[in-house]
Amino acid sequence: NPAVELIKHVVDNRKRNRVEGFESYQEEQYEKILLGITDIPDKIKNNKMLRSWKSVTNNTDTTLLKGSGITPVFLQESVQDFYSQRQPKRSKIWVKATQKIKFPIMDDEGVDKYLRYLYQDADIYDDYVDLVTDHFMSPISDNAPLFYRYYPADTTVVDGVKIVRLQFFPRNKTDMLLQGDLYIALDSTYPVTRITYTVNPNINLNWVRNLEMEQNFKKLSTGKWVLSEENYLLDFGATRKGTGIFAKRYVSHIKQNMGVA
Repeated sequence: NPAVELIKHVVDNRKRNRVEGFESYQEEQYEKILLGITDIPDKIKNNKMLRSWKSVTNNTDTTLLKGSGITPVFLQESVQDFYSQRQPKRSKIWVKATQKIKFPIMDDEGVDKYLRYLYQDADIYDDYVDLVTDHFMSPISDNAPLFYRYYPADTTVVDGVKIVRLQFFPRNKTDMLLQGDLYIALDSTYPVTRITYTVNPNINLNWVRNLEMEQNFKKLSTGKWVLSEENYLLDFGATRKGTGIFAKRYVSHIKQNMGVA
């Protein structure tokens, strides 16, 4: 299977392509986080305590999640610097500016709970990706070909580099694994240039009705591909439809500088 052979090249070059493989790395980040309630009941909208927030509860966003209206309860934007160093191994985030708005529909404990889910490390170059309360094997981990099926879908050319899109699925439909599209550059180190994925739809993931992850990478002048954009979307609910919690995080990685890999 040529797709499996391609994945083996990606696995062999993981250490060379990940940020932790650089002697030093720094970047500026813009981050936006949104928490909301899906399909909020009229009984809550008409609560006396929320009369002063009618402009919010009566104007839901129907573009964020197909088939549902989102009423915002928390919004945060920040600009921060990220630094990492290989020897000795350490990293640091310095928040330069932040602003937030919280509406009196969800308490601080509820906000903190869902923020923890959004801030989980979802590095595709790790052996396992942490999502909500579980660990999912990465489709480019050392043992991934034993657990995933790969299918070549199509190819494109970006900045003169040929990119292959692979679709990946769990071999066993009941395993706690991911599925989605993986984009790989056909150069000497086979870096990941983009990935979109969700979890195996046949498993039960702690009230999660929908989970979508997207990570885009860009090529620097040095030839290295680094993370440029991240989109995380989570939809929680006790039933498949109706009221639930919506969480979205967007991160833009800008002004990257790195040492020798």
